[in-house]
Amino acid sequence: MRNLVLHLSLIDGIGPAIINLILDKLNLAKDLYKLNSLEIVSKFNLSEKIANKIYLGLKDKNILLKELELINKHKVGFVTVLDKEYSSLLKQISRPPSVLYFWGNKDLFNSKSIAIVGSRLANSYAKEVVSDLVPKLINNNWVITSGGAIGVDTMAHSNSISANGKTIVVLGSGLLNLYPSNNKILFRKVIINNGLIISPFKLEANAHPGNFPARNNIISGLSLGTVVIQAAIKSGAKITAHCALDQGRELFVIPGKYNDPLSAGCHSLIANGAKLVHDINDILDEFGEKNLNINNIIKLKKVNNNIKIKKLTIEDKLVIACKNPANIDDLATKFSLKIPELQNLLFDLQLNGK
Repeated sequence: MRNLVLHLSLIDGIGPAIINLILDKLNLAKDLYKLNSLEIVSKFNLSEKIANKIYLGLKDKNILLKELELINKHKVGFVTVLDKEYSSLLKQISRPPSVLYFWGNKDLFNSKSIAIVGSRLANSYAKEVVSDLVPKLINNNWVITSGGAIGVDTMAHSNSISANGKTIVVLGSGLLNLYPSNNKILFRKVIINNGLIISPFKLEANAHPGNFPARNNIISGLSLGTVVIQAAIKSGAKITAHCALDQGRELFVIPGKYNDPLSAGCHSLIANGAKLVHDINDILDEFGEKNLNINNIIKLKKVNNNIKIKKLTIEDKLVIACKNPANIDDLATKFSLKIPELQNLLFDLQLNGK
């Protein structure tokens, strides 16, 4: 079945939406190689044009064999949307990629990840912000996800490695055409330091503008939240930010300097409801965490015996449960509450800005 998913993903014009539609009918998909175009139309309610592409593509075994040969030769791993190793967060987004190729630590697919994105033209201000935020996030066991590009992405990955943390690079090209090529040494360091490099594109795919919206969607989809540091009004970072919002994830934005074009996109996002970040606590508070830097850890150890653990109230538990989208019936069952009682609690929390 994994090879079938891989084969489908290699057919030009057949994307995740169509593949996932087919995979929803697994019993039928298992016999997909035996079906003709008209049977594919009938069984999966697809157009004749799409069905014919699938039929001809599956007849061409060479495209699959060539890709498998490259996978083996270059020691590339791949996961499909059907595999247990596939990111559970990514499965929740609209049209998750059917196949992800990777080098490195596949355990990071299901890590506690936060995305850091921003301008390729990022300056010393962005460098200062990234250098402050990333080590503190690493100390709280966050994995840093970004797109491997020049600018903020490179700063995010580099600072993660320097802080002895783990980082995920999501490429806009195939693994055998690393882009940007200037970052090949950085990408090697990511792997050496137990990080992960992934791509949804064929191994030999070149980078082109049409790839990057899909890449941005994956960056935010892998992450519980996205931090935007310097972004113009029209920028890839803003696209990633809107992906995060569409996916129901947290969105954090660093304010910039007055009248700076690289601040315009950030200020626009803040004006439309993104959380303004003044320091690391503005991020960690949203996840119920504290800034566990080295000094804080030492202090905590010294006073550990005197710490009184606060018992969580039902309101606290509801706020934590609603960090990700939640169904009201599931919440009622989980906390043994009647729907009217739960609705009143949620309404009070909304009024209190929680």
